[in-house]
Amino acid sequence: MKPQVEWAFGTWPELTRFNPRFSAEAPKILLEVVIPNEAPYATVGVAPLFRCLSHRRPSLKRIRCGAGDRSLHLTGEQLVDLAHLFEHYLTCVLGRHLPGPRVSGVTLVPVRDGQPFRIYVECWSNQQRSLRLLALAGGEFLQTLNQLAA
Repeated sequence: MKPQVEWAFGTWPELTRFNPRFSAEAPKILLEVVIPNEAPYATVGVAPLFRCLSHRRPSLKRIRCGAGDRSLHLTGEQLVDLAHLFEHYLTCVLGRHLPGPRVSGVTLVPVRDGQPFRIYVECWSNQQRSLRLLALAGGEFLQTLNQLAA
């Protein structure tokens, strides 16, 4: 089974309580991602995946998580960490290629297994360009994950 992704654009001002860097009026994209709890998604180490992705896009190492003390906060829960790394990777790609004051994101974890992760990322550019970049980033992320699993 492959990950399933649905998306929507909006502002969602209430998200500032989860990420104070969000601008309440900034446009954001919401990705609802269902990650199968099976190989390779449940088996590839998040730390090696982070190293491979940051080799491809070195600016990934400069993204700060939460209070800004480290580049990626890992929980030890495989699918949560994978979704969180995906959010960071999207933020990295959009931040490099889209105009705007900054790009910030947040990952909301599902309450029950099988429900989607909700990943919100600011995107100050037009929707068409944002979607193309998200498709590029998603493809790179999955390609790298599958290469590590092979």
